[in-house]
Amino acid sequence: HPPGRAGGRTGVLGRSAMWQHLSRSEIGRFTAVGGANTTVHYAVYLALWSLLPQVAANIAASVVATSCSYLLNCWFTFRVPPTLRSSLLFPLSNVGVAALGAGVAALSVGAFGVDPVFAPLAGGSVAVPATFLVNRAVLTGRTPGGDWRAALCVAGLVAVLCQLPVLVNPSFYFWDDSAAQFLPMWHRLGERLLSGDWPPMLDVGAWMGGNIAAETLFGIWNPVQLANCALVVWIGDLAVAGAVVKTEYLVLLGVGTFLLCRAYGAGRAVASAVAVALPVSGFVLYFEAATWSGGLVGFAWLPWAWWSLRRVADGAASPLTAWILCFLCAAAGDPYGAVALCCVFAGVLVESRVRGGGRRAARAVLLTGVAVAATLPLVYFPLLAASSVSWRSGLELFNVGQLVPRATDLLNASLPSFVPQIRSFGSFRMTVPATYFAWFAVPLLAWVDWRDPGVLWRRCGGPALLAVGYFLWSIGPSNVWLFRWPLRHVAVLHLALAVLLSVLLSRGLRTDHFKARSACTAGVLLLSGYLAFAAWPAQAGKHLVSLGLVGLLLAVAGRLRS
Repeated sequence: HPPGRAGGRTGVLGRSAMWQHLSRSEIGRFTAVGGANTTVHYAVYLALWSLLPQVAANIAASVVATSCSYLLNCWFTFRVPPTLRSSLLFPLSNVGVAALGAGVAALSVGAFGVDPVFAPLAGGSVAVPATFLVNRAVLTGRTPGGDWRAALCVAGLVAVLCQLPVLVNPSFYFWDDSAAQFLPMWHRLGERLLSGDWPPMLDVGAWMGGNIAAETLFGIWNPVQLANCALVVWIGDLAVAGAVVKTEYLVLLGVGTFLLCRAYGAGRAVASAVAVALPVSGFVLYFEAATWSGGLVGFAWLPWAWWSLRRVADGAASPLTAWILCFLCAAAGDPYGAVALCCVFAGVLVESRVRGGGRRAARAVLLTGVAVAATLPLVYFPLLAASSVSWRSGLELFNVGQLVPRATDLLNASLPSFVPQIRSFGSFRMTVPATYFAWFAVPLLAWVDWRDPGVLWRRCGGPALLAVGYFLWSIGPSNVWLFRWPLRHVAVLHLALAVLLSVLLSRGLRTDHFKARSACTAGVLLLSGYLAFAAWPAQAGKHLVSLGLVGLLLAVAGRLRS
């Protein structure tokens, strides 16, 4: 074919493939119907406006649009036949959802002082997903179940656990960099956004000249973070806003971790356990959530991006979905998250090769990576352009020993009272359990079924490579180009370990050689306790209590399993 004709044919094929991906997704079809329904409502309203009073025209348009929405959702979205029962329940359920959205909008104005102009956005953020779930239940009889029900449980449990630090210290999420930089700047950005002054590049009234674009950690290109900046303005109290926004991201991290573990074949119960453990692990809670908010925002999107890429490699998700989630991760502005995202891409490509997924899957992942890479200059070019005059210039490869954990610090990841002897800021030692992961992670390794390692490699080659790479990076030099303080890499290490551990535990625990395995677990606990005591002898009482709690939890878990 001539070049022009071939290009047209390729474009048609590309649009056809995109439409196929859209049509395979209920949410995608629901979104398309919503757009069509809005168009129908507006067209009927305009047609009747000149013939009827405004209220009557609007009511008639709503009736026509509701009828159209019912038929399209039956035939196209959920692909079920219309029935008398569903035709009666459909408009009633939509009235209920509309009342829910109106209630949320009214609450946002009354409780948080939201501008009435923007209040419908708050109501819509609740009403739209609720409409999808209610319509699906009415038309198909299906309610959220399986993974999504477990994910909701994970979200609720993480949200509750994240409030425990606030009970002890109301300013837990409003501390250090969060108080000095992130929350005030989020409030400032929210004010500028709501006033229509966007995008912000330079704020001469801000700290050190206010080159906001170069200070990428504020996520000025991430739409979810922009909504959170507006939320901070609406709440007003920065301590309360910090707790709300950071709880949101910790819940997002927990649910994303659950879905990621499930994508690798982990059982629901085990995936839920590690997904709840990661958001309240030492580094994530005490560093990213409490102080380094930019790192939390980027890390919270990482499991979602990884999950979507894994599904693209399996042919179960659209590259467009993966691109959106990967962009949200990259646009958070955390360079550590961007590097982790690149490593995830490499790991998924290796998995596709090992599992024999074929060139098509690898090509889809690779093209998604190219599309995501094309957006990176928008976020990170100002940072690179200004790096020569930053505090980090001249220390591209150096080791001052600051925030560099030892291998034993990382291996002692199951005792909550263990405070590693890591050189910190203005002190000779760490004061929080920065390397803690999960109480069951290390003690249960003696009971894991380690047979058939080849099967595990074929299933989890990507997480294994990330775990090894980030373990080495976590104990490496303190400064590597723009990246300093290797302790920051512990979060990604724990994410990779969460996937591996969930898959291993889902294979079932072995009970043969019971005495030998029990002795190994007891030895691990005693060694952990000794290392904790050696690091901080004055905390001996806390170490004994911590050992007792971990031992009790292990006994309860073993009893429940039997």
